[in-house]
Amino acid sequence: MAARRISHDQLLKEALTAFLPDFVTLFAPDQAALLDFSQVRFLDKELFTDLAAGDSREVDVLAEVSTRDGGPPRLILIHVEIQRERQEEFAQRMLRYFLMIRLRFPDHAILPLALVSYSTAQGIAVASATVVVAGFTTLVYNYIEISLPSLDPQVYLEAPQPLAVGLAPLMRVPRRGKRDRLYEECLRRLSALEQAGALDPARLFILHNLLRTYLDLTPAERHRLLRRLDEEGATIVKTTELTWADRTRLEGRTEGRTEGRTEGRTEGRTEGRTEGRAEGRTEGRAEAILVVLRDKFGAVPPDLTQRIRRATDPADLDALLLRAVHATTLADF
Repeated sequence: MAARRISHDQLLKEALTAFLPDFVTLFAPDQAALLDFSQVRFLDKELFTDLAAGDSREVDVLAEVSTRDGGPPRLILIHVEIQRERQEEFAQRMLRYFLMIRLRFPDHAILPLALVSYSTAQGIAVASATVVVAGFTTLVYNYIEISLPSLDPQVYLEAPQPLAVGLAPLMRVPRRGKRDRLYEECLRRLSALEQAGALDPARLFILHNLLRTYLDLTPAERHRLLRRLDEEGATIVKTTELTWADRTRLEGRTEGRTEGRTEGRTEGRTEGRTEGRAEGRTEGRAEAILVVLRDKFGAVPPDLTQRIRRATDPADLDALLLRAVHATTLADF
């Protein structure tokens, strides 16, 4: 499934850290309108002692921003927790985090949000934890709960915030047979962002990684997508898919090696995984070269196509890609 072998929580933490203003604007727009995101200070490495659990815990995302509601600026802490599975005690855990953050930062207001990966009735709603003593309610704590699987990706793909592209695959995914259409919409948006230079490569990689991790196409779906892009003449979009597929496979290979060493995985499994990723990376580079040549010069002779596809050395493929980009005629290539 995932191109990068890191945890679900870590992948989303990485995305929220890179796109926090997008996240708040997409899912808490009324609150976002009152916040100044020009300076964001992340405190996500702050540890808090969880007395109930008897250990120290790290909140998923904790960032400091200020208000911009016309009055004197006030410091706000945005607290986000990522929850993959439904747990009865989750609301109470959110409350404990709130109290611990409040003790650490008594002069800050706190905006709490939970990003959950299970379905809820409303999609975006106010959830709460209540403390009752002898029939008397002593405390009601509210937080904004965002259930991605309950949201319509089409609605959010129309939003201007780039993070919507990365989170759309975690939303209500279409049934088999239409998943490649959602993938294509996300891909076209990413291609446009890349062509416009709207995002740096690191943030583009995060979005591509989310797309390929959570909407991993079957071979048949991928073939259908690439054939459709060919028929529509969407060469730039196809090139984007092939080159970023190559990059995510390369990143996955590097992290897979590290993870394999850390966890002491067997040599055979490591070698098999490495060989598979290396082969996929080579194929991606070769196809990217052919896409560029076809776009510039039309049909590529079969012998040249075979020569490119037979190349296996990464340095040779990189050199061929550069030659394809700069060639003025097919003979020059």
